[in-house]
Amino acid sequence: MFRKVVLVYHSIGSKEVPAVIGAFPISLDRFKSQINLFRINDWDIESISNIHKEVSKNTVYIMSDDGTVDWCENVLPWCEKEGIITNTALITGPWLENPIYPIAHRVQIALMMKNRKFNIPKLSNEQKSYIDKMYAHEQDETRRYVKGCCNLLFDFKDASKVLDFNEEGYILIDNKQYLESDLLKQRFAKPEAYKKFKYAEYSIHTVTHKAFTGDTKDYIENEIIPCKNIILEEKLNLKDFFVLPVKPMFGAKDTDLIQPLKDIGIKGMFTNDGEWDKKSFIIERIDAKNIENYFQF
Repeated sequence: MFRKVVLVYHSIGSKEVPAVIGAFPISLDRFKSQINLFRINDWDIESISNIHKEVSKNTVYIMSDDGTVDWCENVLPWCEKEGIITNTALITGPWLENPIYPIAHRVQIALMMKNRKFNIPKLSNEQKSYIDKMYAHEQDETRRYVKGCCNLLFDFKDASKVLDFNEEGYILIDNKQYLESDLLKQRFAKPEAYKKFKYAEYSIHTVTHKAFTGDTKDYIENEIIPCKNIILEEKLNLKDFFVLPVKPMFGAKDTDLIQPLKDIGIKGMFTNDGEWDKKSFIIERIDAKNIENYFQF
C-alpha cells in the first residue's frame, strides 16, 4: 500500500531573503535537502488537487501556510525552476484596501520584542488546560498563554487588549529599528507576486487567520467564502481545499465544519497533526521541522 503524505511549511529563510520575524523558520537549503530526500527515495511529488486519486508509488504533497514573503521569494522560484508543484494556503486580509493583519502574526512579532508587556487575564482551569494542551510545545508560560489567549480564547478586541497595541514596540534588525506595525506590512506577499509561477497552486486559509469559533454559518460567510472570492478575483490557481488556520477556539470542534465545507464544494480540510489516513475529509500534515526524524531516510 502506497503512502500519501502532506508536508507543511511556514517560514523559510535565506541569506538573500531572511525569514519573517518570529516564525521559527527553516533554511532554504534545508528545504531543498528535504525535497531531494524524497526524490532520492523514489517518491512522487504531486498536486494537492490530485490527492484523492490513486497513486502508483509513495507520494508527497508540498504545502505552505499564510503566504509570507520569505516563502514566496525563496521557495516558489526554486520550485518553479525544478518543476515542483506546491500549494500555498493564503490569508487575504493583508490584501484588502484597508488591510487586516492576523492576530497570530502580531503575536509572533510581539513575542520577539525585548521587555514587551502583555496583559494576560485570569483564566479558568478549563481554559488553561486547553491552552496547555494546544501549545504544549511552548515551554515558556508567557509565550504559551499569550498565544493561547489571542488565538484560541478571545476575539480581536480582547486579543488586542492582551497585546496592548498602544504599547507598540520596536525590534532591532541589522542595527535598524522597526515598529511592529511596519513588520506586519512587510510580512505578506502581494497577489501579483504569485502570478508568475505556473507550478504554484493555492488554497483557502481565511481572510483574517481567525480560529474557528463554533459558529459555522458566520465562519463560512465571513472568513472562508470571502477568502475564496478574493483569490479568484486575483485569478490565482485556486484549488477547492481549506486549511484550518489554528486549532479551534476553546469549546469549538473542527469536525463541525466538515458538512458545511462539503456543502460549498470544499474537497478536504487540512490540519497539522500527522500522516493522513488517505480517506478522511480532515487531512493531517507533517510539519517541516519533523520531516527528517519522521521519515528516517
